[in-house]
Amino acid sequence: MSTRFNRSKAVGLMLLSGSASVMAADPAVLDSVVIQGEHKDKARTVEVQSTAAAITSLSGAKLEEQGISSVRDLANIVPNLAQPRTAVANLNSSFYIRGIGEPDAQGEPSVAVYFDDLYWPKNLGANQELLDVERIEVFRGPQGQAFGHSSLAGVLRLSSTVPDETRRLRTLLSYGNYQDVKLGLATSGPVAENIFGSLAATVHKRDGVTPNVTVGRDTNDIDYAAVRGKLRFKIDPSLEATVSASGVRDRSTARGVQNLAYGDQKAHNQVFPEQSYDSHALSLTVNYKIDANLRLKLLAGNTHFEQNGFFDNTGDFYGRNSQLVTYRDDTWQGELQLQGSYDRVEFTTGLYAYKEAWYTNRRANTAANATSDPAAIRYRPVYTVIDQDTLNHAVYGELKLKVSEALKLTAGLRYNREEHTQSNQLYNLVATAPFQSNASNFLAVINAEPQALVWDARGNKRWNTGSPKVSADYQWSSKLLQYLTYSEGSKSAGYDYRAQAANGKLQAELPFNPEIARNLETGLKADWFGGILRTNVAAFYTRFDDIQLTTTDPTQTPAITRRFNAGQGSTRGLEFEGHWLALDGLQIDFSGAFLKARLDRFDGAAATVTVIPASSINPNGLLLRSGPFAGADLPNAPKVQGRLAATWRLPLSHTGVWLINGNVNYQAKSFTDTTNNPTTLLPAQTYLNGSITYIPNGSPWSVTLAGQNLANKRYALTEGFTPRTTPTIDGTALYRTTNYNDPRAITLALKYEI
Repeated sequence: MSTRFNRSKAVGLMLLSGSASVMAADPAVLDSVVIQGEHKDKARTVEVQSTAAAITSLSGAKLEEQGISSVRDLANIVPNLAQPRTAVANLNSSFYIRGIGEPDAQGEPSVAVYFDDLYWPKNLGANQELLDVERIEVFRGPQGQAFGHSSLAGVLRLSSTVPDETRRLRTLLSYGNYQDVKLGLATSGPVAENIFGSLAATVHKRDGVTPNVTVGRDTNDIDYAAVRGKLRFKIDPSLEATVSASGVRDRSTARGVQNLAYGDQKAHNQVFPEQSYDSHALSLTVNYKIDANLRLKLLAGNTHFEQNGFFDNTGDFYGRNSQLVTYRDDTWQGELQLQGSYDRVEFTTGLYAYKEAWYTNRRANTAANATSDPAAIRYRPVYTVIDQDTLNHAVYGELKLKVSEALKLTAGLRYNREEHTQSNQLYNLVATAPFQSNASNFLAVINAEPQALVWDARGNKRWNTGSPKVSADYQWSSKLLQYLTYSEGSKSAGYDYRAQAANGKLQAELPFNPEIARNLETGLKADWFGGILRTNVAAFYTRFDDIQLTTTDPTQTPAITRRFNAGQGSTRGLEFEGHWLALDGLQIDFSGAFLKARLDRFDGAAATVTVIPASSINPNGLLLRSGPFAGADLPNAPKVQGRLAATWRLPLSHTGVWLINGNVNYQAKSFTDTTNNPTTLLPAQTYLNGSITYIPNGSPWSVTLAGQNLANKRYALTEGFTPRTTPTIDGTALYRTTNYNDPRAITLALKYEI
């Protein structure tokens, strides 16, 4: 048995390295070292199995093996990481770790996302396709004592290939149903003496999967292109610098919402949901080895994106509550980090500076009544401009003390100072009172020049926060680690980014405070039976105060709807992941989570209840709350998640190797908001995926047949129900909106790799 395991483990670790022989190796096993690239960037090194934290590490090879081709595909593969499988645009996403997340793509993410150490400021554009990603790491729980930007719930870090002395070339061509075509190229290696470069590019197009029967075109298509390049300069043995640039162009349509009140699963809006998204990221990273114990790292970078789109929020033929929006964001980031490693002491300390300029221009076609009579439909169209600037300065540090061979103690602290400035103006799009349009002219009005200024709101405020961390871990043996950690994290304060009502000046002027998470966690990391089986288990309790919600604030007169600190929440649960080398060539991966996440205290206005009579749509009627309540489940926090995957390497003696993978993902039902209305209840979801790869002996070519959602399950996601109120509430739906996950996808891919 020992001989069998050693051979399997060796090739499994080779697979994780992302080498050219990746597809010919045995199935991957989680390696112990997480490191950004192969260039020994000690400033970002993490020993997964000996670190007192819940961490999931996925190499590029492992991602490919499991059919993970975009950030959204990470749902369920990481314990307690939840993502909605639809969004208003192809590249938009939301991340929830342990039930904590930001539902609005305009808000600061509760889960911090880093692309090659650059913090990405919004969930807009976060659903990137995985070009030349060498590794993805997910850190669960509050972070900030060893990262540049503070994070309330956790960190998702993507690291791309770092060029070195080895020449590599990789090409991909795939084709699938719905005319799904993807082209990819990645190359890296030396370009001159002590200079190394890499270039990766991909183009992905797919037809729409949801027909819009009004305009005769399909929505929910993909039209995506991305490129990334790096130059790494090895100046001397102790000093190197890397310049990186990347760009994304996306012209996929905005999500085509289905209004089930029409009795089908198709889109009906008479305005086609066009969308455009462009972004770039530039960075300079300098690593300097001061001596055998000290390393210094400097990071400076800029990110920019702009998104323009017609966003359909209700699936209504008449375009009510649809919006024409421009989003634009620029950040400038700098980080100086010093890391030291001595016999009994290790430390990381850093300075962080961050500046963000956020701009929104929105034309909102807000409904002014709730009737199904076209002649009686009225809109209150407005034009809003929002400029919000953020300055963030922080100092952070973490010290690890080796008390004995088995016991380590860790202490960390972050001090954060932030300043937010905002300017928000609202204009009418109709010149005269009552400033309304109707169903016959709304298209002209929504594109009209802005008219009279309704209000102008401005504000500026500063906040200071501190986030401590203490931890103890005990190495019971070389293969068994136990830890206990208390940590805190924060989510920035700011100003409301959705103030667009005629009476919304106060909503725009009043700031909200930071949200604070306090986490107590214990975990056990173990290798069993000589390393054939690995299990990592964590149990946690997180309380977060000053939770940021958009709801009715009763402290204002009159009461207004705004984003403010509306109470206290908590999450608690258990999560695990494991890897079992069952036989020669066969690996079983499994993970799961149990979670209870709720709103413990609610400081907003008490919810009113509307009784919806029974109807053909809702035979038993409905009780709908107008807002959150204490005891409500938090959104996108399924109580149970699970995943089981098997990868089998089957060698053929004279011709080649078959690599067969299958996995099943399960997610229990959950709500999409804290009203916990039955119309916001997502169904339990199960997805079956698989792939078969053939690699001829001694050939750089391979071919893969892969399938996602093989059972072709279609789930109604992000549901909503708005009753008709004119002339009466009779159970008829004005909007009964939803989105569906993508249908079954089958692709055939041809790859060349040297």
